[in-house]
Amino acid sequence: MLSGGFRPFFLLAAAWSALVIPLWLAALTGHLVLPTAMAPLLWHVHETVFGFGAAVVAGFLLTAVPNWTGRLPLQGTPLGMLVLLWAVGRLGVLCSAWIGVLAGAVLDLAFPAVFLTVVLREIVVGRNWRNLSVVGALALLLVGNTMVHLGALGVPALELPGAHLGVATLLLLIGLVGGRRGGGVGSRRWIRCWRRTRGWSRGGRGLDRGIVARPCRGIAQGLIGLVEQLCPDFGFAVQGRRMAEAIRVPDLDLFMPGLLEFGVRCGG
Repeated sequence: MLSGGFRPFFLLAAAWSALVIPLWLAALTGHLVLPTAMAPLLWHVHETVFGFGAAVVAGFLLTAVPNWTGRLPLQGTPLGMLVLLWAVGRLGVLCSAWIGVLAGAVLDLAFPAVFLTVVLREIVVGRNWRNLSVVGALALLLVGNTMVHLGALGVPALELPGAHLGVATLLLLIGLVGGRRGGGVGSRRWIRCWRRTRGWSRGGRGLDRGIVARPCRGIAQGLIGLVEQLCPDFGFAVQGRRMAEAIRVPDLDLFMPGLLEFGVRCGG
C-alpha cells in the first residue's frame, strides 16, 4: 500500500468523498450536527477542495514527480507519515468545535505545508525547473486553505475567496497536467479534426491559452479578495479586481461549457 503515493491517497480520497457526502446530507436535512466550528456549507466546500482535492493532487504528484526528476519515489514510512498528516487534518477540521478552531487549522495546514516542501525539494534536487510551476500551484492551494481558516477564525469575508482560489487552482492543475499527459488539449491534430467536424475556424493556441486563462482569473480574484480584506485602503486591489473581471476567453465557450462555466462562476 505504501509502495507508491497514488495507492493510499487515491484510496483515501475516494473513501473520504463517500463519507463526506452522507455526512453533509445528514447535516443539511437537520438529522446530524457536525462537531466542526465551520458552518456546514463551508465545511462541505473545504473538504471537497482541500480534503478530497488535495488528496488526489498528492497521489498524482507523488507518482509524477519521480518520473519528472528521475529520483526514487516517496515510499514506506515517510509516505505513511504524509498520509497520516492528511488524515489528522481531516479529523482536525471535523472536530474543530471540540479541539478549537486554531488547533483544527494547525492540524489541517500541516499536510499542505509539508507536502509543498517535499515536492519543492524533489524538483530542486532533481533540477527539474520545467515543473517548478507545480510548486506555485501547491502554494496557492495552501494560501486558499489558510484563507478559509482565517475566515473561520473571525477574519471577515475570506472564506469565499479562499474557496474560489482553491477551485481555480485545481482547475489550473487539471488544464496544465492534463494537457501534458494527454498530448495537449489544444493539440494540432485534435484541433484539425474539430475544425473539420464542427466548422471551427480558429487555431488551437487560443484554446490552450484559454484553458489556463480562466482558472488564472479565479486565482487572481481570490488573491485580490485577500488583499482587499488585509489592506482595505490599498487602491491596487480595486483596479486588480476590475482587470481580472475584464478577462474574456471566448475560445473556451466552445469546449466543455459545463465545466468551464462552473470554473468561471467559482472565479467570479
